[in-house]
Amino acid sequence: MKHEEESITREGLKKDLEDYIDTKVDVMKLKLIEKVGTTAGGIITGVVSGLLGNYMLLFLSVAAAFGFARILDSYGLGFLCVALVYGVLLSVVLILKNKLITFPIIKILLDKFYYSKPVEEK
Repeated sequence: MKHEEESITREGLKKDLEDYIDTKVDVMKLKLIEKVGTTAGGIITGVVSGLLGNYMLLFLSVAAAFGFARILDSYGLGFLCVALVYGVLLSVVLILKNKLITFPIIKILLDKFYYSKPVEEK
């Protein structure tokens, strides 16, 4: 009788352990799917926004160049003024690269992947 109870308990524990491992694997898969989905959505949004932003910047730059050209009575000087503005912006970005680009990206990635919110059980 005692041997049968131990067998039932062992089998029950074994089944519970297998169920626990399966559930844990399912939770890990769901977390991975969530992170991959969020990341892919962010990448797609970033690429589309970047492309549209580049087109907008291109047309605004051409309009600004023609505006400067009208003021300066020279197309060459108008486009040169716009190029100088971009040169100054490029210099500022290169000088402040770590502060403006690198550190914020590292912080975003750490927040997103390392300091993730715990899953609340209901």
